[in-house]
Amino acid sequence: MDWNDLDSERTIVAVGTAAGPGLRAVVRLSGPDCLSVAARAMRAAAGLEGPGFAAVAAEVRVGRSWLPVTAWRFRSPHSYTGQDMLELHLPGSAALMEAVVGAFLSAGARAAEPGEFTLRAVLGGRIELTEAEGVAALIAARSDGQLRAAMELAGGALARAVGAINDRLVDLLAELEAGLDFADEPIRFITAGELSRGLADAAGAIARLQAESGNFESLADRPTVALVGPPNVGKSTLLNRLTGVERALCSPLAGTTRDVLAAPLTLADGEAILLDLAGLEQEPGDAISRLAQQAAEAAVRSADCLLRVADASASQPGAAWTQAGGREAIRVYNKVDLAPGPLPAEGVCVSATTGQGIEALRAAINASVFADVADRRGQRLMLNARHRAGLADAAAAVGRSRSLAAREDFDTVAELAAHELREASEHLGRISGRVVTDDILTRIFSRFCIGK
Repeated sequence: MDWNDLDSERTIVAVGTAAGPGLRAVVRLSGPDCLSVAARAMRAAAGLEGPGFAAVAAEVRVGRSWLPVTAWRFRSPHSYTGQDMLELHLPGSAALMEAVVGAFLSAGARAAEPGEFTLRAVLGGRIELTEAEGVAALIAARSDGQLRAAMELAGGALARAVGAINDRLVDLLAELEAGLDFADEPIRFITAGELSRGLADAAGAIARLQAESGNFESLADRPTVALVGPPNVGKSTLLNRLTGVERALCSPLAGTTRDVLAAPLTLADGEAILLDLAGLEQEPGDAISRLAQQAAEAAVRSADCLLRVADASASQPGAAWTQAGGREAIRVYNKVDLAPGPLPAEGVCVSATTGQGIEALRAAINASVFADVADRRGQRLMLNARHRAGLADAAAAVGRSRSLAAREDFDTVAELAAHELREASEHLGRISGRVVTDDILTRIFSRFCIGK
């Protein structure tokens, strides 16, 4: 999409809440003539016009009837987009939402493109581009880890860090270019040594930001966790209990599970995929059983975490541990509600039937598969691929400028050093949105939903 073709002076309208029925829905409008457009489709006892923020009791014409709504008015420049805005709160009926949006379209608004409200906030200087990415990440967050990282991004932490580095580069560039403008005069705005020290500081700041930040994409990775153990130890019941989904067929008959069953497992720091496998110690009696064993063995080899499940109610609960290919695993004793004696001292003791110990098992799985996330909690930021590429390009340009500043004939290559400094500043500007290109906008806002 060519974002320059979007008319930012035209009032846009869209549903701002998730699709489907709900108790409440929000319809949003934004534009310089937002209130006059709204007035053609609405009536309000106190009037929609007025200063500042206010909640106005109003009605929207729907066919031949009037629908009561609450209209929240946000005046420019203190709204989300920086333009005049209205948010209408109404019953969450899909038919009503469609009718209300249609009323505003008939009154002169146009349908918003995906992410256009946030795009207007960026173009209007209300938020930085990285903060817009944080908004998209907040909408898509599926775990506490993703939510924390998205909130840091949306809160402007990366924009501030990058902005501080860029400000230093711009100061150096200004002094260097001033010297070039007065090259024929006996005036020195910055020496090669001062430039080298300033560039070294900037390079160090970029390197620290790279080293102290993690990869945002890693938060979206879904590791696999495999339940392994002999037949009839309750692996299928455990899968159902951990995931909250009746995914696996449970039976007291050994060998019920033949195929590899998978279900999403929500943990504190992310989402994993929990696999229920055929019993590895089961003797394959036919061709289908042999295929089930092969599928289970392949899943064990590729899994990120293994749960070795044993029956705590058995006379020797640990005697039938599966070797699981010799890999380290979390030991799980299931059916502790049926255990005749003291519980084992090692491993995690649970009952898939009653739920006993399930939260402790969740914590153990989370610590195993998201250990790197836990290690990163002290880090300030998580960077996506676009951020990392921009920092790498900026660091390379700063490095080239440093090399030029270190040359004995610096006066003859000062213009090249200034060019590299401009390159570094532009790369940082693309991260924050101070330098905006159409491909960057397309890459970011194509992931937004309409109404955001």
